[in-house]
Amino acid sequence: MLTDRVRTDSFLHAILQMVKPGDVVLDIGSGTGILACFCCLAGAKHVYAIEQGSIMGLAREICARNGLEDRITFFNDWSTRIELPEPANVLVTETIGNIGFEEGILRWVLDAKRRLLSENARIIPSTMEMFAVPIESEDDYHRVDNWDYYYYTFDFSPLHDLASSNLLWLDLSPEMFLSEPASLMFAELAQVEDGDFSAEASYVVKREGTVHGIGGWFTAELTPTVRLSNVPPSKTPSWSHTFMPLEWPLAVEAGDSLHLKIHTTHDAAQWQWQVTHVARTANEQNGQSTLFPEQTTKFGQLVGYGSMQDLLSIPTRNMDGEITLFILQRIDGALTIAEIARQTEELFPQSFSNYEKLLEYINKLILTYSRDDNSCHERA
Repeated sequence: MLTDRVRTDSFLHAILQMVKPGDVVLDIGSGTGILACFCCLAGAKHVYAIEQGSIMGLAREICARNGLEDRITFFNDWSTRIELPEPANVLVTETIGNIGFEEGILRWVLDAKRRLLSENARIIPSTMEMFAVPIESEDDYHRVDNWDYYYYTFDFSPLHDLASSNLLWLDLSPEMFLSEPASLMFAELAQVEDGDFSAEASYVVKREGTVHGIGGWFTAELTPTVRLSNVPPSKTPSWSHTFMPLEWPLAVEAGDSLHLKIHTTHDAAQWQWQVTHVARTANEQNGQSTLFPEQTTKFGQLVGYGSMQDLLSIPTRNMDGEITLFILQRIDGALTIAEIARQTEELFPQSFSNYEKLLEYINKLILTYSRDDNSCHERA
């Protein structure tokens, strides 16, 4: 992503325009810390960089190597679980998915506005917009209908329902479009108060073909003069495009009508989409439309897959669960890593082949679940 000049240069230009000397900046999804460094370059007094992943350790090292450790404070956690010592008056976030919203950008921004930002804080990006269009792509749909045939002589057709209930990724080209694209979702981030989105769009088919699903992309306005987009054909390698497959392919003719309904939750954890088809001849004769079943990513995951009896079963922890629980209870801000390791080794002496493996396991849990005490000590 660092070598994606379209992406990185766009954010650099936006930050140089929006961040002023003396600003306090919140960077959500900091990754390697490049945007936090840009904010310091623009004159920010201090940057609070939030990164849940383990790359934060590398970001901290990069920050120190460039002499910025006194101006950037890192939090290894989700932004919804941290508190800042002071409100930020600028928010920078590159939690932008292939259709803009599916990495949960609305969730992070809404929470930051309520708890972490000053009134009238500037937000980069300022707007997000999602576009969608019915597409024909037999090759990409093969990821769905591949399971309708016998696989090694066995019937794996239940996987069809699973595969058709997921957001898939592909590289769109205008040749795939069966109609003109439509803007489906638009959000001015400084004004958004509710992250749930429901939207509809209507399309007129422009050529004979087969609808395999809905293709989508985003356009982000970082500032009034800086835009970032993966509109097909995309020129930024950090993003591909999104494919919402139909449950079954739909043959269409020029003049047919399609209507799309789409909904997503504020955290983008679930997506629903539904297509209605009205044939041109039916339009002329006021005929009946064909409503396809609603599809949802809720049915595209294996979690909870099974009968009601599965949901009523009573799970119990195994030995690995007991060890994990024991360690997590001791990540409480009172014990050192060495003390946690000693207590774990005493209670579970045969569970790790050597002391290094034990330390490696404890460190993994700390990176995932700790509030990052080092940053807390630095702030103190």
